[in-house]
Order: sequence, then structure tokens, then C-alpha cells
Amino acid sequence: MAVLALSVPAGVLAGAGLGGVAAIAVPVAVGCLLGLLGEVPLFLVILTAISGVGFYWVDAGFTIAGQGINLSGLHWGLVLVTSATLVLRRRPRTLPRPIVLYGAYLAVALLALLWTSAPFEGVKQWLLFLLPALVAWIVLSRVERPAEVRFILAGYWVAFAVAVAVAVGFWIETPSRGGQWTALTGGVGDRTLAIFLLPILALALGGLRHQSFSYLWMVGSVLLVGLATLSRTALAVMLVLLLLATTGMGRTSRLVVLGLSVMLAVGALNVEAFRGRFGGGDLRMTELAVEGEGTRAAFSVGGLDLSGRGWMWLQVGQHALERPLLGHGTGSATTYIRTLPRSPVEHPHNDYLRVFHDQGVVGLLAILLFGGGAALYFWRLHREATTPLAKQLALASYLATAAYGMIAFTDNPLVYASFFTQNVFMLYALAVVARRLERGEAGA
Repeated sequence: MAVLALSVPAGVLAGAGLGGVAAIAVPVAVGCLLGLLGEVPLFLVILTAISGVGFYWVDAGFTIAGQGINLSGLHWGLVLVTSATLVLRRRPRTLPRPIVLYGAYLAVALLALLWTSAPFEGVKQWLLFLLPALVAWIVLSRVERPAEVRFILAGYWVAFAVAVAVAVGFWIETPSRGGQWTALTGGVGDRTLAIFLLPILALALGGLRHQSFSYLWMVGSVLLVGLATLSRTALAVMLVLLLLATTGMGRTSRLVVLGLSVMLAVGALNVEAFRGRFGGGDLRMTELAVEGEGTRAAFSVGGLDLSGRGWMWLQVGQHALERPLLGHGTGSATTYIRTLPRSPVEHPHNDYLRVFHDQGVVGLLAILLFGGGAALYFWRLHREATTPLAKQLALASYLATAAYGMIAFTDNPLVYASFFTQNVFMLYALAVVARRLERGEAGA
């Protein structure tokens, strides 16, 4: 009945020429409704399955109190309300250390709203920070059987298939540039699509090591799609994940993974469009410099093309040093960037810098403790686990933590809630649940 009822607004959207919007809006609405009706695993699967598409490709939106709200905001806002409702209905017995440490950072960011100059932006970002923790909380309190864990994991493979199908559709409609390969973008953008792939690669590598050699086809598929996005950072992170996953791996699997690493690196270097993203001159990675003055000053690394990040990092960093202890308040980095001339984006594209600017040294220590604590926790969990499923999820969580920490240097995972961070935190919670289940603990 719920699906039939929601087919009416979907039909209206499709009739208005918004068929693509309907294709995403209906699953979001249905998933949230099912969650509220008690079908929590279905809600989590749908949430994951559409995470690689989203509404980022849709310009439609409206204004509330002078602030623009787009469909992407409505997407994560609806999921946030649903998740918060489910959290209030049931609490987990205990929260694992990574979630506790992340909660400490959330507390610092919440406190920093008291002195922010951008209360609306600050609250919005804090809610984005909160969403992944709520999703993890739901898994920890509602998922109690191995079948449910496996069912939710299926959402990651569905998400990959859906994201790739949409990306191929967008790519077919994109004209080539003088015969040169055009980056695979999908519904979330090229770099964003590549970042979305990282938890899926982590899960596939965990499966390859602890479940079956058949996971190799998924590892290879993710790497191929990642290469097609032409994302430099994501490709570098993928290579690191491949190397991390080989620690303790059997000889055959290790050789295969190392071979994939070499193939990925060679493939990237032989794609002209990919090489062009590094800049036209010779790369001199050891040469660091500050070029220009005032709002035109930029940080540079030899001949590497930083895509405007060097300028942004220097400007935000200099402003952050004015209040190094407690920062300028949550959300203030974004509003500061908006005031700068010729600013191409609204986020610092370095979440360590964002946290230092917004919550100062206190916030930076909190987020670093979370990252380091999560990595150590899941590495130990991986060593202690005994069943293939628990070991796969613990390793995947460890690798996903490493990916989170690395992309935070050049991107904004704290606000990538709906397509990246929620999927990382869901892996966290599933790993903990799987470990509890293998111990025979009830009420996981």
C-alpha cells in the first residue's frame, strides 16, 4: 500500500519531466516509510542502494528563511529525521569505541555552534556530521541476526550496480572532447563517484581475503570504474587500500592483489586524460612554495595541479590561525570561503583544515583521536574475530577508516554523509554486530 500511495507523486514528477527525480525520490520516501513501520533492514538497504546516485545532478530547490534548500538537502534531511526517530525508539546495549570517539567530536562541534558567525550553516553541517552516527546506532540496536547482516551488505553491491548503470548512462550522453576519454561522473560527479566506491572496495577486499576468491571480480570492477572517473586522490587511496589488504593475505591472493595494483597504476599513467590532471609541467613534489599575496596567495607543490585547493587551503589556514584554540565556530569555514573573491567552491576540501578553522586545536585533536582510535579498534577486532563474516567486516572497516583519513586531506568526508560517510559507519556497526553474533551474544 505504501508503494502504491507513493506512486502517485512519482507519476506527477515523471509527468512534469522529472522522471529521474522520481526514480530517486520514490525509493527514499518508501525506504524511510518502511523504516518507520519497523522494516529497518529494508530501510538500510534502500538507503545504501541509492547512495551512489542521490540528487546532486538536480538543480531544483526552494528557499526557506532566505536559505536555499535543494533536493539533495531534502534527501539527507528526510533520512536524518527517520534515523533520529528510530534511534529514540531503541538504544543499543553498548556503543563501540569508534562511535564514542566520534560522539566526542560531535560534542565539540555542537559546542562550537555557540560562537559561530554562521548559525544556519553550522547547524546544517552539524546535522550532516550526526547522520552517519545515527545510522550506526540503528544497526547496533536493530540488527540481531546473521541473515540481516548479509541482507544489509547486499545493499552495497546493489549500490555499486545502480551507480555504475547511471554513470554509464550519463557518460553515453556526454560528448567526447577531441577523442579524449571523458571522466565517468554518474549522478554525483567524477571525484565524488570515486569516493563513493571506497567503502565498497574495502568490503570487496575483506571478502577476497576472508570469504572467497570470487570477490576478485568485484575488486577488479571497482578499480576499473575508479580509474574511469579519472580521480587522482581516489585512485591513490585505492592503491593504498590494495597494499594494506595484502598484509597477512595468502600468497596467491597477495600476488593477485599486487598485480592489480600494478595494473591500476600503469593503466592510470597510460590514460592521457588522467595524466593531464596532474598539470602540464614537470612534477617536483619536494618543492613547496607560497605564491602571490593577500587573497591571491596560494600554496603550491612543484608542478602539481591542485585544482584550486592550494589557494583555498592557504586562505582558510591563515584565517584559522586567528583563533587557533577553539576556532571560529562550526560552519564558519564555508561562510568564510564564500566571502573570498573568485572562490569556485564552498568547502575547504581538507577536513582537517575545516575542523581546525571551525573548532580549533580542540576539535582537531578530537577528530584525530576518532580516526586513530577507529583504525586501532577494527584492526584488533579483525585479529580477534573467528568467523569469515566478522573478519571480512572488521577488515573492511579498518580499510574504510584508512580511506576516510586519506581523502580528508583533499576532500570533505564530514559533509559527504549520504554517499560516503553513512556507508563507512554502517560497515563499522555491522562489524561490531558480526563480532557479537559470533560470540553468541543476544540482543546484538
